[in-house]
Amino acid sequence: MKKTFSHIKATTVILIILFASIILLLHFQHKEVVANIFSKTPQILKESVKQYASSTTKDQLRIIRYDYQPKKHKIGEYVTKRYQTADTLIIYQAKVVDYETHIFNSNQTDLSAKNELHPQPIQHLFDSLLKENNIYHTQTAIEVTHSVLSKFHEWSRDTTSMSIDQQISFTNQGNFEDIHYYAYIDYSFLTFWKIMPKGVLSILIAISIIIIIAIGVFHLQNHTKADPLPLLVESQHHSKDFWVDTLNKKLIYKEGEKKKGKKLTSQIEKLSKLFLESENNRVNKNTLKKKLWPNHIDATTNMTTAIKRFKDFLYQIKCGYTVISDPENEDYYLFTLSDPSPETDDQNENETIG
Repeated sequence: MKKTFSHIKATTVILIILFASIILLLHFQHKEVVANIFSKTPQILKESVKQYASSTTKDQLRIIRYDYQPKKHKIGEYVTKRYQTADTLIIYQAKVVDYETHIFNSNQTDLSAKNELHPQPIQHLFDSLLKENNIYHTQTAIEVTHSVLSKFHEWSRDTTSMSIDQQISFTNQGNFEDIHYYAYIDYSFLTFWKIMPKGVLSILIAISIIIIIAIGVFHLQNHTKADPLPLLVESQHHSKDFWVDTLNKKLIYKEGEKKKGKKLTSQIEKLSKLFLESENNRVNKNTLKKKLWPNHIDATTNMTTAIKRFKDFLYQIKCGYTVISDPENEDYYLFTLSDPSPETDDQNENETIG
């Protein structure tokens, strides 16, 4: 029993270490994946806006009254420019930028001035680009604000049902007014799980499962067998194998090649174990009372009644043992061999179990 317990204890420690390793690995990998995703999303938002502005103005000739002349002015300088609408002429200071940025800014300024810059199509593009970057199982919302000609503030969806894990922003410096884009992202566990490396984690989980299965098999094998308690009673004239099966609550003994057993009551099982585990199968009467009747006023009566029942039980099953007061010390009960009675041999009603 002690050896089995030590094995279980050692295995439990190993499992705890494995589970702790799995949790730590998940924690650090989760942090790494989160950092990786969070670094990508700002650029994905910017690309979503670019694609939307480009696709919306692709089939329409939008002429911004601004001649791009990089030879006249250096990038970074400010020049005075004009923007003409149907009823308004806007004169503004524009920063000279590269051609691509100029087209990008001009397209968005034109869209916003014509009230065609909306967050819903940007969200669709944003969701699509997230998936292209292997970022799945998300809920997103886009917010757009600007004050080109008039104040504008619009959301792509309601965010009250979302648990916002990341908020990113992108400000486009339009020709004469900044346009602000905000993305709100609700990630699920599956988002990180899909990206997370699973090689080492799979190995740790597999080892844990194997150990758990091994413990189950070991536990099952050990509990399908009787839990033997050694009997120290020996005689030249009479000797039997005798033990208590704690799993099935039976007292087992062997006669010849046959194993016989008898179902035990809870009290007789406790008495059997006490005697079989004690040195020389002797139990101190006070010890017996303290273990079985610690809070009873009349523990002595309970003890003598229980010992009588135990003796009757041993006699009925004809196992060849009995309990007596130790002749050398009356403070002890002794589990010992009895003189078998031939007259009772035919009265054995024990079940045969092997």
